[in-house]
Amino acid sequence: SISYHLTWIGKFNSGSIYLQTGLTGKAIKIFKEVIPEIKDSSRLVHVYNNLGTAHISRGDMEKALEFLLIADNIPTENGELKEQVTYNIALAHEDLGQYERASVIYEELAPQLQRKQNKRMLARTYLGLGKSYTALNQPAQGRAFIQKAEELLSPEEQPTEYVDLLEVKHEVNRDLGNYQTAYEALFDMKVLRDTLELREQ
Repeated sequence: SISYHLTWIGKFNSGSIYLQTGLTGKAIKIFKEVIPEIKDSSRLVHVYNNLGTAHISRGDMEKALEFLLIADNIPTENGELKEQVTYNIALAHEDLGQYERASVIYEELAPQLQRKQNKRMLARTYLGLGKSYTALNQPAQGRAFIQKAEELLSPEEQPTEYVDLLEVKHEVNRDLGNYQTAYEALFDMKVLRDTLELREQ
């Protein structure tokens, strides 16, 4: 029925807005309320993925993984959504310091994103691999993935991802003892971050 459709869609949308604006507590409450009302599997994956994302942004990776693994087990035809869930699972593992597990998931995800030419997600996946391999004391491999990410991103087109890239580049080069490159990446990162903040004002 139309009224059923509007009520949960409205709730879902307001939850998404809360999530985007950083009001994660409100978002989580709404997403949990809306779960019993949803009959469509793709939309259910969406809600559980959003619950996972909300907990990632709160720094609660254990809870995030709980929701993301539920999302991962729900069948859906939406390939892009599935990739988003997989990426978030890898990210949660990475943030928990489970770099081995994270790198395996990122490695599985990368070819799918390459085929679809999803530049932004692919660059993020390469960054995740760069961080994970560096943390696993394989800095040369880490640096190779960071370079791959760098080839896909531009500070003008993907400024947010580029800030992340520069941060990883700084950390990896610092750990390798390439202090000049590390310093340059840190400097560029600060400049770009300031530019973004000015743009948002």
